[in-house]
Amino acid sequence: MLITERWLSSKRATEFVHDGQVGVSDSVKGQPLSKIRQQLAEEEVISSIEVKPLVLRQHFLQQGNVADANLVDQVDVTAIRVKGGRIVNEVSFAGASFLEGFLSV
Repeated sequence: MLITERWLSSKRATEFVHDGQVGVSDSVKGQPLSKIRQQLAEEEVISSIEVKPLVLRQHFLQQGNVADANLVDQVDVTAIRVKGGRIVNEVSFAGASFLEGFLSV
């Protein structure tokens, strides 16, 4: 028995067919059902991530990190919005850089 599953996200609707365990549609053929659902959920989360400079600045100020709060203006958040999949790498790199600078002082 084949099942058609529809996912409605904020950006688009996705539809695929599966047999209860693996996908049988062309785009997901042979992939486990759990993996397909995980990919769809990740795409939805990544597309909804938005970095707001004011919120980022407030976070640093709440942590008592005034120097990093002043550096928020130098971060290009439009690139982060466009390339949401890279946000974790960018933020971890920035955090490591801030930490290295702090430790060198």
